[in-house]
Amino acid sequence: MVRIGFVCLAVVSVLALGSANVTRGQGWNVDYLSSALIAGDYQDAVAIGDTVYCATYRGLEIFDVSDSSAPLPIGALGTPYTAEDLAVSGGYAYMADGGSGLRVIDISDPTAPVEVGYFDTPYDARDVSVAGNYAYVADGDSGLRVIDISSPATPIEVGSIYTRDYAWGLSVSGGYAYVADYSAGLYVIDISIPAAPTPAGSLDTPGSARRVAVSGNVAYVADSDSGLMVIGVSDPTSPVELGSISTPGPSLDVEVSSGYAYVAALLAGVRVIDVSDSTAPVEVGFVDTPGRAKGVSLSGGFVYAADGEAGMGGGLRVVNVSNPGSPVETGSHSKDATTMDAVVAGEYAFVASGRAGLQVVDISDSTAPAKAGSLDTPDNAVAIAVSGNYGYVADGLMGLRVIDISSPYSPSEIGSYDTPGYSLGLAVADTLVFMADGGYGLRVIDVADPAAPVEVGSLDTPGTATYIAVSGGYAYVADSDSGLRVVDISDPAAPTEVGSYAAGWRAQCVAVSGTLACVAGQYGGLRVFDISDPANPAEIGFCLTTGDARGVAISGEYACVACRWGGLRIFDITDPTSPTEVGNYDTPGYANKIAIRGGLILVADQYSLEILQFGPALGVEEEGSIESRGQIPRFRLLPSRPNPFHTRTAIRYEIPSRSRVSLKIYDASGRLAVHLADEIQAAGIHEVVWNKKEETSGIYFCRLEVNGSSAVRKLVVLR
Repeated sequence: MVRIGFVCLAVVSVLALGSANVTRGQGWNVDYLSSALIAGDYQDAVAIGDTVYCATYRGLEIFDVSDSSAPLPIGALGTPYTAEDLAVSGGYAYMADGGSGLRVIDISDPTAPVEVGYFDTPYDARDVSVAGNYAYVADGDSGLRVIDISSPATPIEVGSIYTRDYAWGLSVSGGYAYVADYSAGLYVIDISIPAAPTPAGSLDTPGSARRVAVSGNVAYVADSDSGLMVIGVSDPTSPVELGSISTPGPSLDVEVSSGYAYVAALLAGVRVIDVSDSTAPVEVGFVDTPGRAKGVSLSGGFVYAADGEAGMGGGLRVVNVSNPGSPVETGSHSKDATTMDAVVAGEYAFVASGRAGLQVVDISDSTAPAKAGSLDTPDNAVAIAVSGNYGYVADGLMGLRVIDISSPYSPSEIGSYDTPGYSLGLAVADTLVFMADGGYGLRVIDVADPAAPVEVGSLDTPGTATYIAVSGGYAYVADSDSGLRVVDISDPAAPTEVGSYAAGWRAQCVAVSGTLACVAGQYGGLRVFDISDPANPAEIGFCLTTGDARGVAISGEYACVACRWGGLRIFDITDPTSPTEVGNYDTPGYANKIAIRGGLILVADQYSLEILQFGPALGVEEEGSIESRGQIPRFRLLPSRPNPFHTRTAIRYEIPSRSRVSLKIYDASGRLAVHLADEIQAAGIHEVVWNKKEETSGIYFCRLEVNGSSAVRKLVVLR
């Protein structure tokens, strides 16, 4: 009998849960424990002698650059939000970490950085400068924040002042803080009394001020599309423009030394500008870096450029500027890593990391994961399975790679088999590997001799085989547009399709438990199948998800789904005909796949491995209803994406039942700018796109009203 499934109602809260020291994202019934940084978008760099500290999109990375031709990564630490900038002083790195404020990291041992304190600033920490016992933070809409760091473990705010627009960068010199105040240009603040900062002077630059460097009586402003502005500050109360020069790309950061300014100019790389004559700056050289130059630091005749996303060829670039007129790149570190899949064996997580191959993470202490070993595979490590002392990697165009992991700190490849297609997923059963080989369907590979794998059977599925699960003599293949395919593998040499369920929701992953199969449908969320009769798989329930469902894992009565930008979603499948969302966590990147170890959930999340814990331990019954574990809100207004934005943003919200909805945008003065929705809408997740037309740049507020209750989120419109 085919049972009819029902669309579930995914009701979620916006309680920010996390460990005692971290506020990483929004979630419900899910605690953040820790994360292991795999790779990130390089935002800024600070060079101290032979060590370079990089702020990346996912945290701190530390390099030994004693050999300028081969920067060597020696330490890393994930931060809760988006690491924008950092300062280094007295054995500590002070990280401006966006929405999680100022993070204080002990770097006395650069190979093992550890967070010792933090202060959550009111808005977005964009830049930080340290002078004496104080850290000065450019905090976006909340201006300049002055934080006492005399006790690094317990930083405390002692003063603040709002700037005219959006504090994006700053430099401290001679009792003054020089703030790059975005559309308001340069804003000078007297900090002679740190607890009582006061306005001193200002100068409106023609562009959008992003960073500032001060040398002597001159301030150099990276003014985005208007290039580099040279401003005299001999009288800080009355700054005056001395000169300027356009750059071929937006000027995002600047450092000055010995009469030269070094500018990070995004797609135009690093530009070298002679500023010996402040009234007539002139470009004398440049290096066209392969990524997007966002930050620069100078040390010992070298510029260290934070060149954007490592996966796009950027990363850390080392440029010799001993001859400023002829800068030459001498070395780089660009880990093209994307966290695609993970599996847990013992005390280790084995991570398929795209172009960076296999990464091994020691998770014996789930609150402090540590890098163990790694191995670069020849193509693109997409998926991984572990059995005994061997790891089996689906490596894209290079098929199956067999890796000896008996020593997790020094994995080594011992065998391989080049499949005809693009290897996307795999499962291991006894001495057989079942490979989802893209357009070439299912491949069966005998690994009885791990050093000499050999194909013994195959089946060409009608779609694109993306993932596979094996249970009870059957292989269950997620076959993209062709849905779920069930294959009899009792004779591995002659696999035979015995059942299928075709659908248009693009099957991406599959997990099996008993007589249930859960499928992650890119456009269909979580799909639940009764496979008690493998020849007739029947869909019995489903639940649409926030985000594209890409990965799924089952533990006891729960199904965990990786939903790309929707993060982790957890469903109670006790009644498989009506799966119910009971927990979620907004991971910082794109959630791709999931591994479960006891009560831990490990999410392969684009550039990091997120280690989370579900409130009610997975697989363990808990008395009481979901409501008994906390107040469930009636609706929620989700983060808009992108935000900040230039011309358009998508506003998303979720309502639990058919309701009257009003969605309005107000400017900072409280004036209604636009009324986007005023109607009765069905339960579920909705999205409204705001195309900014005549509204000026600045701060706006999005107000959602549902049946008399309301929620508000801030929006930032950029030029």
